[in-house]
Amino acid sequence: MVFQPVHPLTFLARLLPGSEGVGTTPGLAVGTVMLLLAVSLPFNRLVPARERIVWTATIVLTMLSLQIRITHEIWHGFDAPNGSPYRQAFVVAGLLVIVGWISWSAGIRTVLTVAAPMGAVLVLYVLSWDVRSTTRATHLVVPVLVVVALGAWFLSRSPRWVRRGAAAVLVAAVFVEVSLSSVAIDERRSKILSAKAPWGAEHTALRSLVTSAADWPTYRTAPGAEQTVNDPMLIGGQGPQYYSSTMPDRVSQQLLDLGFGYSSYGRALVDPRNPVVDAIFAIRSRVVGRLERYDVPPLVTVRPATAWSSSDPGPFGAQESALGADVYTVPRVRTENGHVLLASCAPGSEIWFAAPEFVGSVLVAGRGWVVNLSAKVKSPGVYAGAPMLRVGTVGADGVAAVPIRLSPRATLPSSPIGCLDRSRLATAVHTLTPPSPPAVDVSGHAIRIRLHPSDTSASLVIATIRIEGWRCSVDNGPAHTPDNRAGLLAVPLPAGASTVSCTYHPPGLIPGLASGALTVLVLVAAAALSLVRHTAGGATSSSRRAVA
Repeated sequence: MVFQPVHPLTFLARLLPGSEGVGTTPGLAVGTVMLLLAVSLPFNRLVPARERIVWTATIVLTMLSLQIRITHEIWHGFDAPNGSPYRQAFVVAGLLVIVGWISWSAGIRTVLTVAAPMGAVLVLYVLSWDVRSTTRATHLVVPVLVVVALGAWFLSRSPRWVRRGAAAVLVAAVFVEVSLSSVAIDERRSKILSAKAPWGAEHTALRSLVTSAADWPTYRTAPGAEQTVNDPMLIGGQGPQYYSSTMPDRVSQQLLDLGFGYSSYGRALVDPRNPVVDAIFAIRSRVVGRLERYDVPPLVTVRPATAWSSSDPGPFGAQESALGADVYTVPRVRTENGHVLLASCAPGSEIWFAAPEFVGSVLVAGRGWVVNLSAKVKSPGVYAGAPMLRVGTVGADGVAAVPIRLSPRATLPSSPIGCLDRSRLATAVHTLTPPSPPAVDVSGHAIRIRLHPSDTSASLVIATIRIEGWRCSVDNGPAHTPDNRAGLLAVPLPAGASTVSCTYHPPGLIPGLASGALTVLVLVAAAALSLVRHTAGGATSSSRRAVA
């Protein structure tokens, strides 16, 4: 994102609870009570002057760094994040909690220490009444919490049971403030961000369709994206469409190479609903308003030891290599009048258009003009990319015609058209589908496969992206890093092999756990040493008093 500092009042208004900037302003709120304590530090003479000056200056400078372009960019490694440009705001919130605790620990004794922060917060409250980030919860909770906090301070020198009652009321008020703020923030976000309907009859119907077709782990069932882009998590199934900021780069890139679309720099994947992709990943059933079933190979297939590689360009060749069969014709494309792409293919074959960076529209049979990539997306091919698209069927004359509407920023690959021969695909699927597929057991981080032993060597291919962290063994032998067959996970099989076991551990997991355990040990040792010293010092003091 291009950084633009916000108005100072808008910026400071985010210190108040219940405020919501929906990704446009920094979230600095730590609650009214903690804000009052933090603002009290500069006025609290029970805290040494040097501490007050250093902490106050640190917070002021840190807040200013959020508003100055160069320091804002330094916070983010010169790569301002998409969505919310103020990911560093939690540092300010953390500093406010620290100084609030320092002031509270020292004691809130004088009228100035109470009146000054209350006056400052109330002034900000009044000035921020109409700021766009302020919500109804802000209007309600701030004055109530100020009054409750003031009452608790007045009762701080009362009998113990009164002090405890005041503390309980204060804690309860803080919980109420948090709850009301959360409700107000969610309400505000739902009006700006895409809010989805709560679970209802449609969700239940989709879940029933997915459940009725469930055949995992032999085959996958794709729920589509009828409700959200994360329907595999919401509805169930094993679909390929996700939005995740933790998607491994290798997974995203491999799927894009196979013809998937994407947005948010690859964090959100778009399923091309392509029959070859379905065959590669064992997607036997798919929900598209109704349940559709396909003939596909199982999740685990046994293939020749030597991999076959396609010479076709783009996603067409990548799909063929992953499938292990030639199913596309990728013809030379010519342009007619600058608005129609023409190519020669076998009559009856399906026409697929693959141009992830093409900004424009394509005429699709039975659907009319379909936007391939909107001109509004920024940096075509970087921020967003279009999935493969079926546009029609080759006529009896063998001509594949694809009308397009160009935009000034249009970019077409050299081979944007592939003609899919369904009969060749059916042959490939039949070849990879044995009468009795391997028995597969899948857990969270492991897969175990029982095979029918063969007299020849082969390669076992699992329909999942091969990323770092996988280790596989054959017949309980030593574990090795699996092979990469056109992006898929593959394990060489010697003659007579009967079992294969693969496990996944995130790279760096063991060193990370070891360093974490070492840190805990150091902290425990330091605490134990401090306790021993404290105990020894107390014993020495007691001995001295006894002698005296």
